[in-house]
Amino acid sequence: MDPDRLLFVHAHPDDESISTGGWLALLAAGDGPSPVLLTCTRGELGEVVDPALASFAGDAEALGAHRSLELAAALDALGVRKHRWLGGGRRRYTDSGMVWGADGRAAPAPQLAADAFTAAGLTAAGFEEIVGDIRSVVVETGAGVVVSYDDGGGYGHPDHVLAGRAARAAAASVGAAFLAIAGAGAAGAWGGEGRGGASGGSVIDVTPVLDRKRAALRAHRSQLVVEGDRFAGANGVWEPIARVERYVVDGGR
Repeated sequence: MDPDRLLFVHAHPDDESISTGGWLALLAAGDGPSPVLLTCTRGELGEVVDPALASFAGDAEALGAHRSLELAAALDALGVRKHRWLGGGRRRYTDSGMVWGADGRAAPAPQLAADAFTAAGLTAAGFEEIVGDIRSVVVETGAGVVVSYDDGGGYGHPDHVLAGRAARAAAASVGAAFLAIAGAGAAGAWGGEGRGGASGGSVIDVTPVLDRKRAALRAHRSQLVVEGDRFAGANGVWEPIARVERYVVDGGR
């Protein structure tokens, strides 16, 4: 395992740009090993915010294919060249969906498809399969550090919660370090410097690559609206594009 090589594990397209886009861009532009992104689903059940793309709403397969293209454009903006889908050619995990709770956090959708990412993690065997899929990418890339969500999945999305749990377990199984993304409280859906942002942890100033992060967010136009130095998702809440990103070693332990 190379302690200078990082693997970022995210649940859906756009998550990588929102919460870790700055660090990804810094690493991609640096002299060290290129960062690797592992995305668990194609975001097939995400809400469409761009009226020009309204035809994708309700068509999970078409939306997943479109969001895959958006992800490719976002990674190009960040300079990230190494990307994997969880399961590779062996298995495809799909978006589990969610609903917004009264507290402003995400909650599980009332119905769960059989092939949903969260459904796969409901049993011990299914969870271990997901851990194994992540572990295989850690081993393949030689990553010595795995970055993913905290125990609450940032803003509570069940796919985020599962991705974080499985990524931590995969890192531990091969002796890699684990960093949890810090900064999302009950009020702030996305973290960073937004509402409810957590303090403490390791702070990375991403101001030098803010233009790249902004461009990556703009690439996810089916999900996000960007105006100047702020953006909004399907919940309609405006958040600043964070100039700092915070991470906690092993979720604070």
